[in-house]
Amino acid sequence: MSQSIQQNGVPSGNDEPADQNQAVSVRDGNTQDANAQVPQQPNRLESIMSIIKSLIIRGLIIYFITSFFRRPPQAPINGTTSTTTRSASRNMFTNGTDIALYIYLTENEKHVDFKQNNLFWMKEDLVYGDWYSGISGDGTYTFESDINVSDNLRNNGSLYLHGYVTRMGYSPNPKDKNYAKQEISYVKKALNK
Repeated sequence: MSQSIQQNGVPSGNDEPADQNQAVSVRDGNTQDANAQVPQQPNRLESIMSIIKSLIIRGLIIYFITSFFRRPPQAPINGTTSTTTRSASRNMFTNGTDIALYIYLTENEKHVDFKQNNLFWMKEDLVYGDWYSGISGDGTYTFESDINVSDNLRNNGSLYLHGYVTRMGYSPNPKDKNYAKQEISYVKKALNK
């Protein structure tokens, strides 16, 4: 009964616990504070401006991150003040150019021995851009032959295909007089894993 006599200096005439009355007075005080501190809703212009501001900030962040990963500009060559510019890629051969295909098989990944016994297949009189030649009329050619397997290849060695495409009448061998120099295309492929 002593709990219900006074609470916060106010006499109480009922037998309710003091915690319930205290909760009521605190609740009433919070509702008054909440009504006094209600923030105003932004109007339409402020909402649009905040969206634009966030988009600009995101764009700047993306710009700075991508510029961090860009390549630095190339240094001038031989002390000159002009910088080199890259040209767009272009085809090495124009449509209708006569080309030749050379396929070499070697056990060496990097060095190609241009000896005649390493030449697996040579196809001349191909036309660049001709999509209708060949046996099937779809621009493809096939070739089958047996491969002599060396002891090194039998003992877990590797076999590589080195393919060269040059202008007709030129050679992929740098030691030949008719070496293709700038007009040569090369591909390498491991034939066994």
